[in-house]
Amino acid sequence: MVALIVDDAVFMRMALKNILLKDCGIDKADIYEANNGDGALKLYRQTKPEIVFLDVQMPGQSGPQLVEELMKIDPNAKIIMCALVGRKAEMVECADAGARGYIKKPPQPERVIQAIEHVTGRKIKRVQPEPPKESAPANPQDKPAEKSPALQAPPPVAQEVEGPSPEEQVLALKGEIDAVREEVLALKQLFESIDTGGAIENLTQEVIALGQLFEGSDRDKK
Repeated sequence: MVALIVDDAVFMRMALKNILLKDCGIDKADIYEANNGDGALKLYRQTKPEIVFLDVQMPGQSGPQLVEELMKIDPNAKIIMCALVGRKAEMVECADAGARGYIKKPPQPERVIQAIEHVTGRKIKRVQPEPPKESAPANPQDKPAEKSPALQAPPPVAQEVEGPSPEEQVLALKGEIDAVREEVLALKQLFESIDTGGAIENLTQEVIALGQLFEGSDRDKK
């Protein structure tokens, strides 16, 4: 079956074309498209389609006028009008001019099939969708062999990391205090000529006292 789709809207032509291909089983090579009246008349003369889907309102030429032109070329032309709801008056004019069928926009597969069967008198064999393919059952022989529990490596044992002993912590703290004391003494020598109100001297005495207190506490523990 050769079909001609006439509509200035690309998405409408695509929607109809997909239905004709997928639901009606019409070959892609047998579907022609035109986006205006002049192109429709030219393609009709060249292809002699068995069915025409025609937009009711084309730019530059009304639907009824184009139906009349097509009927002049072929009085047996089988024209199905496509229109939105609310175009009743224009649809009546198209029917008076020779159109034989009508579908609403956007097109629905079942409505399109019914319209084709009505105007052609031919039964359209519905294209049934292919059932999803079932995946082949896995071959047990292809499954990689699992290692025997006896052959599997034992999980790694976490090793406990021991921290420093109390004696080591005391020695480390003592070293830090000694380092601070040396830095303060160095700062004292550097700023001896600066009148700081005794701040450096007080800080030095505090650090020395802290060191002596720590050393005394260490001796008591021993």
